[in-house]
Amino acid sequence: MKPFRFAVLLATTLLTLSSAFGQLSVLSSGDPNSQWKATQLQLIEQQLSDQAIKGPLRKELEAQKQWLSQWNSGELKDGPWMKQREAANRATEPTLDPEKTATALRAKLLGKSAKPTAKETTELQALLEKHPEDLGVQQLYLHWIDQKQYRNDYAEKIVESATKLATQLAAIETQTDETRMARAYCYYRAARALVHMESPQMQAKQAIKDAQQHESQILGLYNQLGELVGHDRPEFILVEVRMLRRDNWNGQALMMLEQNAEILDRGWYLSHRRDLLSDLGWSMPAKEAEAVAEAAKAGGPDKVR
Repeated sequence: MKPFRFAVLLATTLLTLSSAFGQLSVLSSGDPNSQWKATQLQLIEQQLSDQAIKGPLRKELEAQKQWLSQWNSGELKDGPWMKQREAANRATEPTLDPEKTATALRAKLLGKSAKPTAKETTELQALLEKHPEDLGVQQLYLHWIDQKQYRNDYAEKIVESATKLATQLAAIETQTDETRMARAYCYYRAARALVHMESPQMQAKQAIKDAQQHESQILGLYNQLGELVGHDRPEFILVEVRMLRRDNWNGQALMMLEQNAEILDRGWYLSHRRDLLSDLGWSMPAKEAEAVAEAAKAGGPDKVR
């Protein structure tokens, strides 16, 4: 059963609770910033005082309260401003190459001092054709096409490649922490590519033909990811935030964003913070977040990672 949806409308002193919405949405009536914040927190506290509100909705209200309690008008930054999650809790993606088939080429393409040319990319294609089932070669190919500069052109290939590699990894008889985490990253990369297809830039290039099937694909990958390593993982935050927004748990998505800001692309972080605040109906911090995002964008590419 989907969670009940609530909306709280501030109209004079009347508080109306509706089960038609999936979040608490407080609409400002133009109060000064400090009074506005106090009013919103009071409304959230009223909801939290109701012991009948439990589970995801209570978690959502607590997340909204946590963010608003720390926000002060004029103090939003273009980088991390809340306590960040411990880096020790983040797992990195294992590099697979049991047969050492891709080791040398990986260094040329993705090594720290790599300066890849068309020769290496041609070599990668030839290696993939020669060893189509090799785990190391498959992972190298996935990592190569799933770079930021290539995702617009290879989104469908990324989904296909990541799904194939995950299937092979799942078939390994003796599973290790390394193979499980490598498979989790495959699910994440495939889901991330599907989410990327939803961007206005990608939609202008090629619209999603079957929205229901697209959503089903993302949900299936998200569930597989959760079954394997659990949810609320900072490594997979893009997909986690997308799924929270899908169910209108915007406060939880916002807190996840803030607590992992230091590991995010800054442009992505700022635009999603702005959008989440807008979705919550918090006009004052939303306007401030929009101004911060625009100022950072105007700073040039060196200012937006």
